[in-house]
Amino acid sequence: MRDHRVEAEGVDLEFNQSSGQGSEKIKQFAGKMLASGDPGADARLQRTLQIVTRVRALAADGDKGAFERPPASPVDNKYYGAAPFLFGDDRVMKFRAAPVARSCAAPDVADPDYLRTALIKRLKHQTVVFDFAIQVRTVNQLNVATDIENTSTEWDDDFVTVARITIPAQNFNSAEQREKCERLFFTPWHGIAAHAPLGGINRLRKAVYEASARHRSLPKEPTAIE
Repeated sequence: MRDHRVEAEGVDLEFNQSSGQGSEKIKQFAGKMLASGDPGADARLQRTLQIVTRVRALAADGDKGAFERPPASPVDNKYYGAAPFLFGDDRVMKFRAAPVARSCAAPDVADPDYLRTALIKRLKHQTVVFDFAIQVRTVNQLNVATDIENTSTEWDDDFVTVARITIPAQNFNSAEQREKCERLFFTPWHGIAAHAPLGGINRLRKAVYEASARHRSLPKEPTAIE
């Protein structure tokens, strides 16, 4: 697993469909992954139910949706980094990727695998482009407890486009590509020191993704008794 202090050849970016994480802190995040009987379990359950309610209603905090409506394709939604990252020595950022040309088609929800089907069709002949934008705050503007350690906090700063992400037309569904995909792993800690991940959720991700990579590299269990 690469360490973020090493100047990496590439950068791994993890995105969510919501600008804020559903979990405020590490204990809540872990509590949703593992059932437990500790005294904080009830509070985590209530928070999870609130998130489910937001998703079902597709609206919260007035007219603000928790998530976007189901897209025709995975490349039709905006995606957010949610957790904070360094932006140089004395600034911090959050980032977002927004499609430049969104399809107006309706999702084919009759197909249980429609997102994959739609992405295969879209990328067969078409390049997809996202605007990559960031919110930036200086160290002096930050409240560490809410802006760094509480990843459910949404910043109200404007997003400024700084780059574009281009996904070339391709066939990613070949047997060779699927095999290659199974050998890949990613982590927000694969990057450069100037953009190092911040906060407890990102620290937890480092350990979880390292463990996941080790587990995926183990021999597969047999599917039948020989």
